[in-house]
Amino acid sequence: CIAHGGGLRCNHPEPCNKSAQGSTGFCKAHGGGRRCQRDGCTKSARGATPFCISHGGGQWCEHENCCKAARGGTRFCVAHGGGGKSSECEVEGCTRKARGGTTLCISHGIWTRCAFLGCVKTALQGKNFCLVHTGERKCQSAKCKKLARGMTPFCLAHGGGQPCQFEGCSKTAAGNATLCATHGGRRQCQRGGCSKSAQGGTQYCIAHGGGKRCEDPSCSKSARGKFNFCIIHGGGRRCETVGCDKAARGPTRYCITHGGGRRCHHPDCCKSAVGKSTFCISHGGGKPCNTPGCLKSAQGSSGLCKAHGGGIRCREDGCTRAAQGGARSCVAHGGGKRCDVENCSKLAQGGTLYCVAHGGGKRCQREGCSKLSQGNTPYCVKHGGGKRCLHEDCSRPAAGNTKHCKTHGGGKRCQQEGCKNSSQCNTGYCISHGGGKRCQHEGCAKPAASYTDFCLAHGGGKRCKVEGCNKCERGGTNLCIAHGGGKRCRFEGCTKITQGGTQHCKAHGGGRRCQREGCKTAAQGSTPFCVLHGGGQRCRVEGCSKLAQGAGRCISHGGGRRCLSEGCLSAAQGSTLFCLLHGGGKRCQLVGCTRAAIGGTLYCKGHGGGRRCQNEHCSKSAAGGTGFCKAHGGGRPCGREECEADAVAGWKFCAIHGGGKRCRVEGCMKLGLGVKELCIAHGGGKRCEFEGCTTASQGNTSFCLVHGGGRRCRLEGCTRSAIGSLGFCKGHGGGKRCAHEGCTKSAASGTPCCKAHGGGKRCEREGCSRPSVAGSQVCVEHGGRKCCQIEGCDILAAGNQKFCKVHKVVQRCKRRTCVSPVKAGTQYCTAHAEGMSTNQEVPIPCEAAVCNA
Repeated sequence: CIAHGGGLRCNHPEPCNKSAQGSTGFCKAHGGGRRCQRDGCTKSARGATPFCISHGGGQWCEHENCCKAARGGTRFCVAHGGGGKSSECEVEGCTRKARGGTTLCISHGIWTRCAFLGCVKTALQGKNFCLVHTGERKCQSAKCKKLARGMTPFCLAHGGGQPCQFEGCSKTAAGNATLCATHGGRRQCQRGGCSKSAQGGTQYCIAHGGGKRCEDPSCSKSARGKFNFCIIHGGGRRCETVGCDKAARGPTRYCITHGGGRRCHHPDCCKSAVGKSTFCISHGGGKPCNTPGCLKSAQGSSGLCKAHGGGIRCREDGCTRAAQGGARSCVAHGGGKRCDVENCSKLAQGGTLYCVAHGGGKRCQREGCSKLSQGNTPYCVKHGGGKRCLHEDCSRPAAGNTKHCKTHGGGKRCQQEGCKNSSQCNTGYCISHGGGKRCQHEGCAKPAASYTDFCLAHGGGKRCKVEGCNKCERGGTNLCIAHGGGKRCRFEGCTKITQGGTQHCKAHGGGRRCQREGCKTAAQGSTPFCVLHGGGQRCRVEGCSKLAQGAGRCISHGGGRRCLSEGCLSAAQGSTLFCLLHGGGKRCQLVGCTRAAIGGTLYCKGHGGGRRCQNEHCSKSAAGGTGFCKAHGGGRPCGREECEADAVAGWKFCAIHGGGKRCRVEGCMKLGLGVKELCIAHGGGKRCEFEGCTTASQGNTSFCLVHGGGRRCRLEGCTRSAIGSLGFCKGHGGGKRCAHEGCTKSAASGTPCCKAHGGGKRCEREGCSRPSVAGSQVCVEHGGRKCCQIEGCDILAAGNQKFCKVHKVVQRCKRRTCVSPVKAGTQYCTAHAEGMSTNQEVPIPCEAAVCNA
């Protein structure tokens, strides 16, 4: 018979004593007999069907809801009483079939157990050990004790066995199939559209209810390992860390929190890898959310992150939040782990049993610090923990899911068109556009400070602890800046506050710097440039490029704080409430001087304040952004070709060529002064405060030259106006002097010499070197003088006047019959002023050129 060697034998080259099947020359193990017609399957077809048992061939068990194959000519599987003439195990209560010609099943047959200490598996026929402990071929991979599979020298974990024939797959084929379980090597789940393998004796995969289920009455999850419960209810392997009851992950003996499972491959990251990727969620692991523009990982089989509706949702009616923990509820409805402290309902943090307030969560390892550590670091944000901004030289923490701090573009941005500021408190807008929490003081629209309900002005935020001080504390020191709070500049001798994430103040290189090549000035606002190179917020008024000073406008167009003096429209200076004219700003510290201090100095320009000319022996003020005065090349020259005059401050041209603001009066091209932007002739600039006088005031005084305004000559008894920086009038050496040796006259009109020595403007006629007449380009001889402006008069105008001597309006002597001009400061002419003391009549003829009286 076949059992004793009869019939046709297998023709396989390797020694095989099995019978050949059908008309083939091979046994079933070597490809003989009928094969399953499922594409890629090499198993034998069963019964009258063209498929193997795994693909629906053969006779199936008739027991309700059972999909196993019937055994031994019966209509039932082994579990439901099928399996030929084998009797049941004689152990009371056991329904399994007896095996190996004995009266016991495999579980109760002592003679069938592996002899290896602690092993309860069934020994192989004719041997004392099971398949694992037989001493058969071992995997040749280093330190691996598993058995080699198939014709390969390796176990399944190290590439042994028959590989899956699916293109690009490196897994091992399942059983006798040519494909792995993922690509259909096992029985497929019967749920429509699912390609996973069916589990156990069911027709479905684990996700669709197949396999062994947890025995907890209220749980429908899969049982894990050799246990009858899911991981939540105690099934599966547990973490070996003392006091931890979480499930061990992967081939390790620990949970994810204690280092188990696969880890992220990103440098310096110790989080666990997600899904089939080798990275954690933060570094791109897992499936990305399907929402356009979202970088978060999808949760569950939804293809969406939690923020966009993915994952398990709260089971409370009307609630769409994500469920937390195993409670199937969101945090608001009781989901997630709760603090173990009595009467505390806050969430437990990290792997602890307590909330943050009661000591839960990871803590900063810096000595004396009890704040929470951030991210995968052992420190809090203040001591360097958490993600940091990737911008060069910036050490601030990165905002949100971005890689930069808020200053350098990180975090969520304001939704207002054209605004690049950070949005506040989930409002979608920055503070300037109405975002964030607002002060609850009646009528106040400022943002609330810190975690309080009020702004800094109305008592919000933390306060300085110094008794009697109500200022805000800085830098977590519990003190204000005035009392030593906040971080200080590390430059030797400097006590200013540090800027940005640096260790220095702005003066010593701290804070962000201008990105223009060669510029080391501090960057302004949220821009990468200084004010000079276009940084900071600009004035809203069309055509104005000045820096905005509050309300989006520059000082000239109404921005910034205004002087509180009645009727004054000028800007308030510094921390005071008044403009420079009305006492605001810093003042010169020289005794008796009330002028404003310049720059970072304590004195006015006249007393050495502000930047000085770098030329040796020169003490004048430096002009513009240069280090020299105008006389030594400082200041910006006019942009007009061949023009040597200085450009007006803030303009590219001098006043003659269009620099500076122009008078608003139509047709007038003179410079506009003050807030009114009118020239002096049309009422612009400051006016003399003497009653009835409309002349322009001089210098920093409130009066014109006639009424004592402007600077006066320093010489005792002299009331004339001071000229130049020396403080003297022209008669006493004030102003520029002639450079000719031995000459003490005043230099003429911007030249270094007086008119006698070639100074001043000269006649343009060829060969003529006489001085040109004021307002003309030629001398008197060549018609440089102007005629009287009275219609029909051809007489030359007198001096620099517009009228001749006949038509010139002058004040006449009050003496009867005398028409001579009055002496300066009196009401009489020269002759009559001297004789007023004796009250005598002095018959002197009139000095008028056309008078015969």
